[in-house]
Parts: sequence; C-alpha cells; structure tokens
Amino acid sequence: MQLRPKKIAKQDQSVDDQFDEIRNTVTVAMQQDPEVAAAGASYLLVTKLLERIGDRIVNLAEELVYNQTGEIIELNQSRIRPDGD
Repeated sequence: MQLRPKKIAKQDQSVDDQFDEIRNTVTVAMQQDPEVAAAGASYLLVTKLLERIGDRIVNLAEELVYNQTGEIIELNQSRIRPDGD
C-alpha cells in the first residue's frame, strides 16, 4: 500500500470546509428557530468530532511518513504558511 499524504491532507481540507458549511447552516437554523437548538447542538458536536477525526488522520499520515522516511512534514493546511515555511 502506497501512502499518499498530500491526498490525505487535501481530503481533510474538504472535511474542514464541509464542517464550516454545516456549522454555519446549523447556527442559522438555531437562530431562526430556538426549538431546534437542542438537536442543533448535538449535530454540531458530532460534526466537530468528525472534523477532529480527520485532523487525527492527517497527524497519523505525518507520523507514517516520518517512520518510513525520517522526514518531518507538515500536512495540516492551516499550519502551512503561504510563503512555504
């Protein structure tokens, strides 16, 4: 099995984007109808946990690259600075 860490990081970015979209949608729904607040809070918790699972998978991919190559890489897109450092 070939490890594709950049593909994993790209998929995690997609998960992060979906989380942001869901969070915004649920927040608006909760503001418009307070009766959905309890269900909305649960939904937000579950989506945040799924987002964190994605982050942990990226961390595991980084560790696997290190174990296989000895190279330390940063795959978390939010930690990569635009100037490449």
